[in-house]
Order: sequence, then structure tokens, then C-alpha cells
Amino acid sequence: MFPSEVRKEQRDRAAQWMDKHWPEPRTCPICGTNSWNVGDVVSTPLAAGSLDGPVSVYFPVGCLTCGHTYFFDALIIGAIEGGRIEPYP
Repeated sequence: MFPSEVRKEQRDRAAQWMDKHWPEPRTCPICGTNSWNVGDVVSTPLAAGSLDGPVSVYFPVGCLTCGHTYFFDALIIGAIEGGRIEPYP
């Protein structure tokens, strides 16, 4: 599968999770509109300055009107497959 196809599949899984768990209306708390976009996966290092250590992986869901953005954990919502999720102590 090409990288663009993988990203689309991940976005589709994230959108399916949102349809099931985020009830309508999905009104933006900033501008009051209901126009959202599921973006590509974003990963952030868990340790500052570490580029080869563990990362957290998120899907941004942004308002297309004002840019207000939510970040959902991609592993927890099942948008990507990966390692185990360990609870934070």
C-alpha cells in the first residue's frame, strides 16, 4: 500500500470512531460552526529533545472555520495499529 493510501485508511478509521463516539451536533466551542476535518497522524516525542525514543501518536480534528483543534490518541481510538498502551503511573 502507498503511504497516501495508508494515511487515508487511518483518517477513515478515525472518522468512523468519531461518528460513533462524538454525537451531533459537533459545534465548535470557539466559533459555533459545525465544519470539521480529520487530519493526518501527528507524533510527538515523549521526552523533550529525544527524536529516537517513544512517541505519542494523535489525530488532529480541526474546525475548518476558525482552526480550533482537538487531538485524539490514535492508538486508543484504533485509527492506527501499534504497540501496547501502558497506563501512566
